[in-house]
Amino acid sequence: MAVSDWSTDPAANTSVGPVNIAEGCPAANMNNMGREIMAQVKAFVDSLPAAYQPKDGLLTALAALTTSADQLIYATGADAFAQTALTAFMRTLLDDGDAATACLTLGAVRVAGLSLGNPGYVRFQVGASSYFQVAWGNQVVSGNGATSIGYPAAFPNASWPIISGVGEFSTSAQDNNPAVQSATASGFTIYNASNACTAWWIAVGY
Repeated sequence: MAVSDWSTDPAANTSVGPVNIAEGCPAANMNNMGREIMAQVKAFVDSLPAAYQPKDGLLTALAALTTSADQLIYATGADAFAQTALTAFMRTLLDDGDAATACLTLGAVRVAGLSLGNPGYVRFQVGASSYFQVAWGNQVVSGNGATSIGYPAAFPNASWPIISGVGEFSTSAQDNNPAVQSATASGFTIYNASNACTAWWIAVGY
């Protein structure tokens, strides 16, 4: 019996090639059986293809690729693959867990927050923990006194507001335009020495 004829039922295996191993066989046949098994296994192994993987087309297609450094394998169809370049830099981008980290890897400016209204603001992330922000709006400020204005979103560190407004609209009006009295990261104070008016403002900061 050749290897291909061997049975999973032990009682059915009565010979190995020409060697009789049935009950009552000569004792010398045990030695001959071992040698015959070795010979048959060697012949079977030698008959296998050099890269034997006949069961799965996907694995066979992958095995046909010639891989090299900095290459990415991708599918082009069912059980079909090709390779494309995957540079060291691209790997540093692929391992980023979110958009903010990816922007830092790319050196790109990211919009970290915004509100497009009146008042409104836009905050840009320009580094790992660095931001640039612009805010704007308008507000009626009281006459002959101070008015506090809060930003729609506080600046991370500090702000520099600029305002424009005229307290009196007449040819005889004094030049008592509103002015910034103080500023913090969360807002600023306008002092108006003239009549109540609408102050238009814009602020930048980080």
